[in-house]
Amino acid sequence: MIERLEWWQVFDMLEEVAEGNSHLDQVVNEAFALSGLAYEMVDGSIYTLDEAGDLLEITGEESATVQRLAGKYSPARKQFEKALEGLHGRPMDLEKAISESVGALEGVARIITGQKDFGKAVDVALSGREGAGALGASLKALYGYASQLPGARHGRHSEPDVTIADARVVVRMAGSAIAYLIDAAEQ
Repeated sequence: MIERLEWWQVFDMLEEVAEGNSHLDQVVNEAFALSGLAYEMVDGSIYTLDEAGDLLEITGEESATVQRLAGKYSPARKQFEKALEGLHGRPMDLEKAISESVGALEGVARIITGQKDFGKAVDVALSGREGAGALGASLKALYGYASQLPGARHGRHSEPDVTIADARVVVRMAGSAIAYLIDAAEQ
């Protein structure tokens, strides 16, 4: 019977078993994380990570970013969509999610400013804005994080210790920064 069950049938069974068993949430979530599945059990119900984020009111920015990446930003759109595929795919590809989202941010900064160097592009894009130094430093730090993560921007020299939460925050931060840079450039 187990070999013939569809994945959604297994999820339905897990939800039935989880009713009234809060410890099962943790066990199932650990299994999902180990398997690279983009699902999470919250109070005995299984959601995609986005749905669980909706419950906590922390999602939506990713789709809004994709919509903003049109016209001259289309190359970055393709890259950001790859990041979302890495984050939400089965199995997940966390390194790809990080690499592609930060790459899309870099692409947008280059398109806006014409600067090849990411740091210089951020400085130019934010010049004249209040708090530009601190905001620019945070974007450069995000880029630096992706550069230091083995396999994300450079060669894999060791196994990365990256979690779903790590990838999710990088994708969301990059998405927010992309939307911000585009808005700032259009003002």
